[in-house]
Amino acid sequence: MLLKTLVLALFLTTFSSLSVSYAADTKPIPTEIAIPEAVPQIAPDISGIYRLKSSERVHLKGGEDPLKDNKIFKGKWIVEKLDAKTFLIFKAETVRNSGTLNYVSIYEFIDGRFFEKLFHMESTIVNNVNIEFANDTLSTVMTENNTLQETNQWQRIHPSEAKPDKYLERALVKAQQRFDEFGWEKYKRLRANATQ
Repeated sequence: MLLKTLVLALFLTTFSSLSVSYAADTKPIPTEIAIPEAVPQIAPDISGIYRLKSSERVHLKGGEDPLKDNKIFKGKWIVEKLDAKTFLIFKAETVRNSGTLNYVSIYEFIDGRFFEKLFHMESTIVNNVNIEFANDTLSTVMTENNTLQETNQWQRIHPSEAKPDKYLERALVKAQQRFDEFGWEKYKRLRANATQ
């Protein structure tokens, strides 16, 4: 009988210490569950005419930027909506000490972000550009080799606000000709090949 009492006492002592340590280790059950923000799937309509609002170049590694004077000081973009998530951009940009340049880009809205594909020769190049749109302003931030960062803001304007500039207009015509030579169907084939 004494043995039964000792076993029972030992069992109760062990059980009570286990339950105490278990109770001490428990944490309160969270009452709120964090729900991740939904990624927007609908692209904002960025179509229209844009003019350069501001341009800034920053040398990220410190020191003097050897090309600091070669930033864009005037520009005009024409953005056309191709479908719900794809925009064609004809760009004319006048860069100090370099003249007026023309480009053709496609902005695609994928997983809540815009991605830029720049037409170059017979292919497209995906640029490392952060693109944001708010209050009729397109902001582009491009980083080159982790040493240089260029931030440009483009303001959407009404066509009647566009100031004529023969150099920008000439560059836009050249950009449109380049795209016509390249062709939308060819771009779509390149894109299809890139996703396979």
